[in-house]
Amino acid sequence: MQNVYFHEVEAAYRRRRAHDAAVASSLAAQAVWSGTQRRPRYPTLGQVLLRARDVLQRLQPEVHPIRA
Repeated sequence: MQNVYFHEVEAAYRRRRAHDAAVASSLAAQAVWSGTQRRPRYPTLGQVLLRARDVLQRLQPEVHPIRA
């Protein structure tokens, strides 16, 4: 289920909608669950920021230097 929310985060970042991305990442954090634990396991802020960085890097077009 959590992958659905992570896809929503990516889509929101693609559309440059920060509010939607924040809501989707919150839902993703709530959806992370380990069956061996009794309570949900929330990703750290660092994990969420790394995920956002990866998404934004994939969205940027590759820039190739001009060779003289």
